[in-house]
Amino acid sequence: MSTCKPTDDTKRDIRAMARALVKAGYLDHAEIVDKIDEVIHEHTPLDKSEIADIVSGYGQESKPTRNELQQKLNAVKKTMREEAKQRPDQARAIASKAEASKNATRQKALQKQLDEYQRKIDTDDFSKPVRTPVMYDEKTMQLQAKVNKAKIDAMKALRKIERANRGPFEKLWDRFLVVRRAVMLSGSPILAKLSAAASLRVGLTPIEGLIGQGLKHVPYLGSRVYAHTAYEGGSLRDYGAGELEAIRHTLSSDVFREMWSKLKGYSSLKAAFGKNMELDNIPNVLELPGRIHGVLKTPAEMNEYHRALTKYGLAERRQAVAAGMTPDQVEQHLSDPKTLASVQLKAFLKSQEAVLMQDNRANNLINNTINMMKHAGVAEGKPNYLGKTVAGAVEFELPFKKVATNIVSETSSYLAGGIKAAMHIMATKGKALTADEADTVARFLQKQTVGVALATVGWLFADGFGGFYQEGKKKKPGDVGYGDAQIGGQRVSKQVMHTPAASVLQVSADARRAYDASGGGVSGVGSAAFTSTKDLLGELPFIDAPKRLFNALKDSQSAGVFLGQNVADSVIPRDLQNYAKSGDPEQAMKRKPQGFTDAIKEAIPGLREQVPLQSYKTLSLDQRMNAWDEMSPSQRASSDFIKHVMASARHNEKHLTQAQQDHLARIVQQAGQ
Repeated sequence: MSTCKPTDDTKRDIRAMARALVKAGYLDHAEIVDKIDEVIHEHTPLDKSEIADIVSGYGQESKPTRNELQQKLNAVKKTMREEAKQRPDQARAIASKAEASKNATRQKALQKQLDEYQRKIDTDDFSKPVRTPVMYDEKTMQLQAKVNKAKIDAMKALRKIERANRGPFEKLWDRFLVVRRAVMLSGSPILAKLSAAASLRVGLTPIEGLIGQGLKHVPYLGSRVYAHTAYEGGSLRDYGAGELEAIRHTLSSDVFREMWSKLKGYSSLKAAFGKNMELDNIPNVLELPGRIHGVLKTPAEMNEYHRALTKYGLAERRQAVAAGMTPDQVEQHLSDPKTLASVQLKAFLKSQEAVLMQDNRANNLINNTINMMKHAGVAEGKPNYLGKTVAGAVEFELPFKKVATNIVSETSSYLAGGIKAAMHIMATKGKALTADEADTVARFLQKQTVGVALATVGWLFADGFGGFYQEGKKKKPGDVGYGDAQIGGQRVSKQVMHTPAASVLQVSADARRAYDASGGGVSGVGSAAFTSTKDLLGELPFIDAPKRLFNALKDSQSAGVFLGQNVADSVIPRDLQNYAKSGDPEQAMKRKPQGFTDAIKEAIPGLREQVPLQSYKTLSLDQRMNAWDEMSPSQRASSDFIKHVMASARHNEKHLTQAQQDHLARIVQQAGQ
């Protein structure tokens, strides 16, 4: 026996675990005790016999709440009531009363629905009703944060039991997905993307707000949109106050405290709104890459949180004054816990937009579909091998959904924000916009204004932007690579350019090239529009992934290469793969994996050289000359590739263009040095 005396809460948790295990199909008492011991032995030094006693109730004296006489009297009364219910007249009365109550409730609900449909017909208003969330005071929010944390701890313990019920393959697959996500997040390219996106958002938001200060003076927009906004618009002084608070809190002490908390796996800001709900027991080393990502995004998150907190607070003040409140009443209203809670919630939602972590319908649809496939047939006790297999494949192909879909959504706002704004206004059918609707429309208009400027730059200087990857099209020597940019003579990598605003530059550059290739005019405009749409849709994970899968299933060799490359990406860090590529003595020539094993070798330093090179015979003269240009002097000296260039040149000697002759002359000169 241990010397530990369990609390009542501990006993309740142990009994709850026992009930969950029985529900999961465990019926052997020793196995139930063993499972509970696995969960709690690190936290509570109870031995297995004590756990069994708590579950069974052995040795625990019952504590009657009434004296024995009262208990006996209650028992007699209960017997008398039961006998009365058995009499035919009473039984019919009880049943009739229950049915009448149910019918009355149902009739009331149906009449309410009927009245609502009639109201819509009479007023020609078919918009969905806006649900106003319940706002709680500061003390309630603090208690809610504590409850959320306690709930997470309890659900983690229960989740551990549920995960223990998985089969061996399911356990292995889930752990593989965790490792895959950690490896993909650990690469320096991903870290560069996050840093760039956060930094650019911090810089662009004030510009978009300043544009709003100008748009509010446009006659129609001022009265139809900006007169109803809360976050956008406002006075120039309000704008300045919001930006000042944002700057003050970008790298303040509270930001560093939040960053430290995130590094340890907890966010006090998210906990206050019930968002710290990661239930999987993932080893700390695998959680670290995700935590580092959260740390990098914290300055942008807190920057926007305090900007929004100030702007929404000032909007509340304006509304209170407009409602005719006295100065004292205004201050009382602003210090009201419910008002504070409302403002804080709105500011939190804005902070999630700043780091591209806001909820969106596409992400919710994917997650709901995965959940549905995983749990299909579970309630009926049927095996669900197909559903779990498909769900696992989707999770494998789409490890990051929310940020990817939000990037596409925001990019579309820069490109077509005006259309989005017009659609929102039309949907109101002439009615006044709510504050949230007005803010949304204003934000679309401001982003569209920035987008026009960015698109103009991308169109005029298309040669400086590589655009999005175009399947089957190879860049010429000297061209900017796909996703990259050339600004002021300096190369900017695609990792830094992978942001919504920078994506507008790439889309516009691709549109310009498509326009020129089609000869301009109407056909050029159509080609440019098609290319822009294709670029944007190609960034959606649930469109790109099926396309890659379809290409991989052409034959067994392609399928093996596809699977090998995905496994390599899942377990070999991207930086190590880049090192293998940079150290390849035949770096200018592409390797051509012949199957699963070659695809993995290609990502490993020292083994990459064992993968066959692409056949020289398949390369045209231009491709061979381009490959030579990409070689370093040491690679040229140690390779006989010049022979293959000259062989192709002799074969095409009668058909060489002047540009090819000049290019070949440079190569011959370089080879002779």
